[in-house]
Amino acid sequence: MGLLKAISPTLNYEVGQISTIPVKVDKNNDNYKRVNDMVNKNIELSKSDWDSFETSWDFKKHPLV
Repeated sequence: MGLLKAISPTLNYEVGQISTIPVKVDKNNDNYKRVNDMVNKNIELSKSDWDSFETSWDFKKHPLV
């Protein structure tokens, strides 16, 4: 919490401020792999959901059809 106060002394933390926090990542850790898998699945779900709308460039057909 001390690092956040140094980066932004207010109570408002934006993405840019949070992204400047250094983080040590062990890519051989099982938790890292699980989180990475969940992130990739969520990205796939989001793309699939977005592609069900006619405004998507990859729109094929409406999911109810």
